[in-house]
Amino acid sequence: MPDFTTKRCSHCKQEYPATPEYFGRYKSTPDGLFFWCRKCKNEHDKQYRSSEKGKATRSKNRKTERSLLSQRVRLQRFSKTEKGRALASKSAKQARENHPERYRARKEVYKAVQRKEIPPARTLFCANCGLPAHHYHHFKGYEPIHWFDIKPLCRKCHTREHKTT
Repeated sequence: MPDFTTKRCSHCKQEYPATPEYFGRYKSTPDGLFFWCRKCKNEHDKQYRSSEKGKATRSKNRKTERSLLSQRVRLQRFSKTEKGRALASKSAKQARENHPERYRARKEVYKAVQRKEIPPARTLFCANCGLPAHHYHHFKGYEPIHWFDIKPLCRKCHTREHKTT
């Protein structure tokens, strides 16, 4: 049976203890460790990533990944995880604390929809383009006197309205 207490790096020919601290893990070898020491492997990887071939491969992999799994799908999957729910909760709490007037205005509109005083935005059409609406937009601001100065907008137009103001 071979002795696995030390291992020689096949690149720099130095001998190191045969541990994951000095050699990365690699399941295909009998000892479960990579052929090169971590130092040599890191140097090689750094050189490869800065080479034209490395940059092209990296760019190709990013494009392939994006096409296989769109950002929206990845976000939906993440939001279902415990970490994703915790982050969403933290973000919502922070938004409520930073902009209490917006939170209060949206909450009042939500209550009015629940009481059937105003129709849900999704049952209406966008005031700008005529597509099905998804949101109400507070076009005069979030002060209490303007809570119900709203217009239904689709996602695209609502985003555009917030970018211009």
